[in-house]
Amino acid sequence: IPFENLHPEVQIDFNIYNLHELTEQIENLDIIFSNNLEYAAASDHSFLKLDDLPFYLAVSREHPFARKKATTMKEISREKFLIFPPHISPSAMQYASSAFHQLGLSPQFIPVENMPSQLLKISQNQGVAILSASTIKGHEKKISLIRIKDFPFELYRLIMYRPQKLSSATRKFLVYLTQEFSS
Repeated sequence: IPFENLHPEVQIDFNIYNLHELTEQIENLDIIFSNNLEYAAASDHSFLKLDDLPFYLAVSREHPFARKKATTMKEISREKFLIFPPHISPSAMQYASSAFHQLGLSPQFIPVENMPSQLLKISQNQGVAILSASTIKGHEKKISLIRIKDFPFELYRLIMYRPQKLSSATRKFLVYLTQEFSS
């Protein structure tokens, strides 16, 4: 049953922010849907885990890896990685560098300013990226996803909120989301 049917007295307003905008708006938001790698930006927030988001290597359908089902960090370390710089995503470069450095690898990172640019460059075989499957929605005909067998980090979706600032409407929505994702 949709939340609106259960609680017609509660109005929900959804906004989509890029990571830079989210960081600027974070204090004005009741609930934030994000991922655990960006959670550090909201240190005074609590979170509920929604579901896992496995990482994949995203490559152009023209890339030599495009037909592979799985790969390793060592196999992909010579690729050019299209990644968000720290002013866009405080954690992207940090986690990507750490993932490779743990294995003694140092790939080339190329900064991209937004997701549409990243996906366009991948589809044109100008680089690769480590992404979750939902990220390439709408680009499935031009981008292939390859499972990374030994990626050292877990990625999952979560809901962030400030327990000390929960309104009754926000509490109702959190209860609803918890029930929806636990079933």
